[in-house]
Amino acid sequence: MRSIFGIFLIYLVCFEPLKANPYLEPYFGHDLNGEAVSKRSTGEVYHWEFEGTHLGVKTGYSFWNSLIVGLEFEVSRFGFRGLSHDAAFTNERMHGSIWGLFLMYRFPDWVKIYTSFLFYSHFKYDEGESDNDKLIGDGYTFGIGLAKIPHLDINIEYRQHTLAKYFNADTEMTNPLFHPYNVSQFLITLSMPIQF
Repeated sequence: MRSIFGIFLIYLVCFEPLKANPYLEPYFGHDLNGEAVSKRSTGEVYHWEFEGTHLGVKTGYSFWNSLIVGLEFEVSRFGFRGLSHDAAFTNERMHGSIWGLFLMYRFPDWVKIYTSFLFYSHFKYDEGESDNDKLIGDGYTFGIGLAKIPHLDINIEYRQHTLAKYFNADTEMTNPLFHPYNVSQFLITLSMPIQF
């Protein structure tokens, strides 16, 4: 999927630049449902739920007034609690950020669909001894939006992360996690698309 997405971007940049218009879409969102699961080799499953807020922006180019490609950046802050009896870090707060490449199609009437490849996402604890350490990974999103109101879209989005690396601030080293965290989210967002 990544290679197809890359080839398509190259085609647009090389062969369609004169038909492109700059595009900007800031957004604000909240988790409807979020959970993280980590499975151990012993068969134990650690399970957390969380909710939080998201503030981000998509920026790129619009082709033929309907197809949009570009870069996405977001910061988030959320709290979470352990659901399994032995889940660590219960009732904690974290913050994080993501970088991604997005592809969107806006239908002529009032619907849009989009997807993003999140090539970098990281999460950090707000405080404590490990507040400078990071969980790092990547992921993807799928979303649909209602665009009936001018310059205001209401979006529902599914997001999946796999956090498979750990950055230790003391040693300044990034190592793979033996037990990655699989994070899934359903979000509702409000966005303000601007096409120049």
